[in-house]
Amino acid sequence: MPREFARFRSSKLYLKHNPKSIKSKANTAGYCRILSDFAEFCRLLRLDGIKNLCHSLIMEKTIEEQFNDDLRWILSELKREKMTNSYSEYQAKFFVEKNSDSEPSEKNQHRIIKMLSDKKVIGSSPIYHRNPALNKVFELQSGAPIGYYVNFLQPTFNDMIDEIFPQKPLANDNELYLSIRSKKVVLHAFNNCFLLSSPNFNSDNEIFISHVLEHPNKRIANEEIRVKTNFHAILNSLNIKGEVRKTFFSVSKDTVFLKNAVKESELKEMGINIAKLKNETSKLQKIQ
Repeated sequence: MPREFARFRSSKLYLKHNPKSIKSKANTAGYCRILSDFAEFCRLLRLDGIKNLCHSLIMEKTIEEQFNDDLRWILSELKREKMTNSYSEYQAKFFVEKNSDSEPSEKNQHRIIKMLSDKKVIGSSPIYHRNPALNKVFELQSGAPIGYYVNFLQPTFNDMIDEIFPQKPLANDNELYLSIRSKKVVLHAFNNCFLLSSPNFNSDNEIFISHVLEHPNKRIANEEIRVKTNFHAILNSLNIKGEVRKTFFSVSKDTVFLKNAVKESELKEMGINIAKLKNETSKLQKIQ
């Protein structure tokens, strides 16, 4: 039965995926339906022991997978908050969804924030009232907090994000594309990988390149990214210049468009000087 387990290894969170699950995943829904039908049959015959066993077999997987889905959702929310907001005393705010139908459940949201804090992925302090001046007052009157102030502990947080939301590699070696790998901006071209830059954490450069790589083939306005630095200046700082820039980016003062990926056969049609592009890449550091 396919499962995923959330664990930490060497202080890094990772999701261990059972390789057999790819092969057997198609059978999972049918497996659960059969157990559910059999449980209902046992209920009608008053075979409560067998009925409870069937439900436990179904729920064992469901709880495991639900927790991992909840973990991904919370990390995604924290990642989005990190990229779109700026605070002076902390890096993000996370408010717990308290609807009875909320996904993740309120209990799991608190559990996951506590787990991430215990594992030194984030630093967190509870919020008991949306008005900071009333936070201490409501702390004495309230049970569970309504949310958390969050700081991202590096490099653990970025390592975990890379692990859970990896950049998907492109299978075709004849394609040129950009990616972020171990906090480095990497150009994949002509069957090699080249280091372009290593932006500082939470800088305009890092926020910009992370956002556009997550939203390729889409025109993005500065209001969406919320960086103070001019897009042209950011690309220069990221060492994305000349024919490399022309290959991937269309950029103005306030908007940017990233085409990721580009086939080698398209370069000439796009007006790219291939010889010049190869010359530019030859001056970059090759990485594995």
